[in-house]
Amino acid sequence: MTRSVSALALLCILLLPHRLGAQERRPAGPRKLRAVSLRVLQETIQQAARPPAQALSLGGITRIAGYVVDEKSRDLVLLGEADPSAPGIRTADLAVALRYAWRQYGVIRGRVRYYTAPGCSIDPDPGVIQRLSEISERIGAQQPTEDIEAAIREWEAACETPQKVRVMGVPRNSHFANVMVDADYLLKHLADGSVALNLPGITPLSDMAMAGIQQEISQGRPLSMPVMSLNRFWFYPGPNRYAEEKGIVLITECPVILLTEEQHLTRAGVKGTGRPDPLARQFAASFSAHYAQIAKKERIYSQLEQLFRLVALASIVKFRNEPVNLKYLLDRFPATSEEVAAALPGLSNVKHAAWQQPVERGTDLVGEYETVQNWEVWLPSCGGVNMDLRVKREHFYRPKGEKGKQVRRTRDSTLRARPSPKSLSWDVRLD
Repeated sequence: MTRSVSALALLCILLLPHRLGAQERRPAGPRKLRAVSLRVLQETIQQAARPPAQALSLGGITRIAGYVVDEKSRDLVLLGEADPSAPGIRTADLAVALRYAWRQYGVIRGRVRYYTAPGCSIDPDPGVIQRLSEISERIGAQQPTEDIEAAIREWEAACETPQKVRVMGVPRNSHFANVMVDADYLLKHLADGSVALNLPGITPLSDMAMAGIQQEISQGRPLSMPVMSLNRFWFYPGPNRYAEEKGIVLITECPVILLTEEQHLTRAGVKGTGRPDPLARQFAASFSAHYAQIAKKERIYSQLEQLFRLVALASIVKFRNEPVNLKYLLDRFPATSEEVAAALPGLSNVKHAAWQQPVERGTDLVGEYETVQNWEVWLPSCGGVNMDLRVKREHFYRPKGEKGKQVRRTRDSTLRARPSPKSLSWDVRLD
């Protein structure tokens, strides 16, 4: 004879605005680099009625490595990898990064001009979050399954309410802004499990929560997870390092990392608690550690990394006051062409699991019996970028020994390989 009792567990994971962040470390220098003259690049675009694709795609560079100063040609030569299988970099994105570094995107309020790091945020309305909180309390109360399923449908409808898209620090009608927003939006899908990466070491936040609940139940422990968990994720620059020698700077470290903070709802809106939720922190750390693998599978994150590297490059050039004329890219190049959506649909992905677990065995007047507990778990979820990358003197270092020689050889090989002062781009083979 089997007797049963019922129990319900609920965790509501709300993925709130992300900002952006940093990237993975790679060994110094591939065996071949693509060099692109910024002086010739500007002249080519300025003089052509229809600029060639090579000029609009930064000479085919797909990963920024640094630059060389060509004093003889009064030029700044960009260096980078040129991988035909990787997403390209737009010259327009370089122009946006330069204009940010030269502080052209300030916002005037009153008599004060304010500057913000490039970033984005997809914001749910606080009223929607309040509504979700009320629905979660109804779902969390033990009640018939059909009532819970009705409440889940209400949850999904509320989740899909459009969320406001904010862009900071750069024009919202730019490819630069669209990459940030697309990367942020995809992160919500990856965290709630509605898009699967299928990569070892990467588990969606919703799956981690479900596994934690099942483990606590199977071990007979009370559920430690809150009924409703609000977490903000944002991409942010990790520690940057730049190798320098006379006439050359190479970006040796410019990682993108994912950060998180637990949120709570107040009368004034959603506020941060100043601390991360343990599961959200675990998800963010795993995402950061596997960023390179994720970027190979989801190309938007490769594009996002290059935006970080462009911001680093532009900031380095400005910081070092390099002798280069960037007037066309800074003032006249048409860097805006595509508008970011004003709002995007909220996301909802409901996970459900049901199982029985024996809790007691014994004998009574009728005979032997077993009491089981019927568990049903619903995990509804509802889904910025911050490139606050500030170049400082301590970020630069002079490599010693063989590494220093390698940097100097890269500089010399770049200048020797230049076919002529009028060359837009050329390949540099490293010994």
